Amino acid sequence: MRLSLFFPILFISDSALGGQHKTVSVLDDKPYFELKVESKNLEAHVLVNGVDVYSGFERFETNITTPINPWLAPDKNDFSIMFRSFGENGIYSDNFYANVELLVSNDNSKKKYTVLTMHLNNKMLEKGYVPSLQMGEVRLSSINSFTKDNKGDVFISKEVLDLKNGADFSRLNRSISMKINIPKWKFFDSDEVPIYKTENPKELEKYKQELLKEYLKVKNAIANNDADSVLSMFAERDREYDAAFFYEPGTTERKIAAALKNAAVDKDAELLNLAPEYVGFYTYVNPHLTKLIRSDYSPAIVQNFKKAQGSQSFDLIFRYKDGKWILTR
Repeated sequence: MRLSLFFPILFISDSALGGQHKTVSVLDDKPYFELKVESKNLEAHVLVNGVDVYSGFERFETNITTPINPWLAPDKNDFSIMFRSFGENGIYSDNFYANVELLVSNDNSKKKYTVLTMHLNNKMLEKGYVPSLQMGEVRLSSINSFTKDNKGDVFISKEVLDLKNGADFSRLNRSISMKINIPKWKFFDSDEVPIYKTENPKELEKYKQELLKEYLKVKNAIANNDADSVLSMFAERDREYDAAFFYEPGTTERKIAAALKNAAVDKDAELLNLAPEYVGFYTYVNPHLTKLIRSDYSPAIVQNFKKAQGSQSFDLIFRYKDGKWILTR
């Protein structure tokens, strides 16, 4: 379902230490990570560990901020901007750009800290371009508001630009190594999704039929107003979202149940037909995840509004382990 990165210093008074103050990194508390993305005149996809968290196709300016805790690893994380031109023959606009900021706050507080930045513009495509110092590797101290520190606990790699010609995607990459107070999500240790191992049409159709059965369970539960019959499918997703955002256990399950039940009784929403001919696989850069999407890239399970314009959808993402499809996001 669509729900459509370091931190300040906290001073904790510990009476057991006789009133002494202890400096604590927010990475050890309740770190809440967000990516702020700005782009213009560019097809840009921002990836966290190989998963799209933003896709923009706009010629006008776009500015969004999205939480990313459910996609982060507790130690090392990779960030990428995949991009290509709108122009003919791969020619870029003179004023295209994409900017990415990794932000962190404590438990989604108003005070946010910028930890990592990535910048992309037309100057980077010019011959003789010299990268700025911002793009070099650096160490930061998470207990000192993420200021530069040669002995800091946060290491940010230099930016690496891989330029392609024509319709191929170019890519700007950067990674961060740091310890974060979140678990390691199960998809990181999952099997490679089998669709990444074959181009055989019969095998791909077989895997699509298998995964479609899982989607139909959710679609039919909405159609029949029987949300309780599929809540167990969301168990892993619910647990990991609760952990990712430091919710009380059971919080995400209640939200999912309410969303499914509301969709089932929404008289102004009509479920679109869901059949093999209407969907195909979406292939992430991360080979441990996949989902089914429609030809317009919308989620497989969609309800169109009858009176008002627009729709609502359930974006389900699966991993694959020991021959089973598991709903993980």
